[in-house]
Amino acid sequence: MWPRRIAYGFASGGLAIVLLTCLWAVMTQEFHYALIIALLFFAVWGSVPYGVICFGHKLTSNSWVLGGAGASALAAETGYRASVFLWPQSSTQAIALAFSPILIVLVFIPAGAAFGWLMGRLWRFEFRALRATVVVVSAVIWGLTVLGLARPELFPTSVYSREQAQTRLGEPRVVVGTESFEKIRVSTSAWAPWYVAAELDGSPGDEVAVFRSAFVEVLAPTDFRIKDRLRIVRGHGPLLSGSETLARIDGRLLIVRQGGGYQPTEVRGLGGELVWAYRPDRTPPPTALLPADLDGDGVIEFYASASTVERLDGAGRPVWSRDASSYELVLAPRTRTEPAWVVGYEYNGPVKVWDENGNLLGELAPFGKDEPVAVVDRSDRRGLLLNGNAVQVVSIDGDDLFHFPLEGLTVISGLSVRFQANEDPHLVVVAGAPRDVERWRLLIWGANQDPVYDEVFDSDRPPNIFKARQGDGAETLFLWRDELHALRPLAIRP
Repeated sequence: MWPRRIAYGFASGGLAIVLLTCLWAVMTQEFHYALIIALLFFAVWGSVPYGVICFGHKLTSNSWVLGGAGASALAAETGYRASVFLWPQSSTQAIALAFSPILIVLVFIPAGAAFGWLMGRLWRFEFRALRATVVVVSAVIWGLTVLGLARPELFPTSVYSREQAQTRLGEPRVVVGTESFEKIRVSTSAWAPWYVAAELDGSPGDEVAVFRSAFVEVLAPTDFRIKDRLRIVRGHGPLLSGSETLARIDGRLLIVRQGGGYQPTEVRGLGGELVWAYRPDRTPPPTALLPADLDGDGVIEFYASASTVERLDGAGRPVWSRDASSYELVLAPRTRTEPAWVVGYEYNGPVKVWDENGNLLGELAPFGKDEPVAVVDRSDRRGLLLNGNAVQVVSIDGDDLFHFPLEGLTVISGLSVRFQANEDPHLVVVAGAPRDVERWRLLIWGANQDPVYDEVFDSDRPPNIFKARQGDGAETLFLWRDELHALRPLAIRP
């Protein structure tokens, strides 16, 4: 009698959690038959572990084994569901519910049954201290299981690792470069705008565009004065941070939605009217639509990726196309010594490099989990900056051009910048600590291995970097989170 009651009791608790969370999802989403069918499937699928527990009393009459299996399943279910409905860490967190029944059946139920058997053996000894220890240890393990699945950042080991990482990186400060670099505040805002650099006035050199709610401020890249203020219409939706930029096409300023995920890839006027869209109905959806002047002729072209990598003209007409499935793109313009690079890659796939005319310059073997985040120029050659646990620049031939270890950090973004027109480029890298540590580093290298600038930030998101090219070929480095700053060597102060 008791084994069956224990099995049914834990199974009822798990089923209640599954059904209540599915019901909550129905109540908080717009009604749609497809949603109802999907949630019914997930309710049935989520109930599988509790069918196993109900059947368990027919296999064993050991109440401790059944109790351990049921408690373990209930802890896992609570943790997984809380991580999705209460404390989601990402937009894809719900994917965990597709795999949780398998993990509960194959991992948590057997582990809980074994632990329950062990606790039952210890309970037989009639020592109050031992029995109290059994109760306390069981409760602590159950709670830690829930916590580890629901809020992994609060798990004791995670808290300790986070404190160690924060201690190692130290407080926010400029570690190196206070005497050789200056940081100038360029723009402030009560809310976080979006900043980009582009050639906007028809003259050589870039301007800095500050996207705000209803207008764009156009700033000079050297003295940062406001050159223009452009009205924009948001009739086509809100600002998509990181996916919008400006481009001058045939003398007209246009807003380019560059895509990413399932965001649109299209070109619109400042009044919100659609000028043209890049394959809005094609499958798979486009992943990028990037404006650039890679050949340096003063005319903007577009580079796009979906099931192919393509170059388009200013009206969206294909110029060339290359077969490359679901690629992301990284671009770099032509220089005096290097051809333009159009870099296409996909996760754990080969990396291909074309020039602006579609000629294949090279193909590199997959880098594994490390992906290219930027094309950067060193003093001798151009290379790919990878997003690994070290600052690594790899040439088109696969040679290491630069390598700098990062203790406990991962490369997030980077670029190369020429602070003066005729000097060798500097390498700029943003690196981040593990999730929830909230520490970031901005590092700048010249020709030597040691950084000439090193700054530590504390924030829940990384600092963004970009550069603006001046008319003479020199470049200004910009850094922003909420406020926009220019960062430049004191030696070139105007």
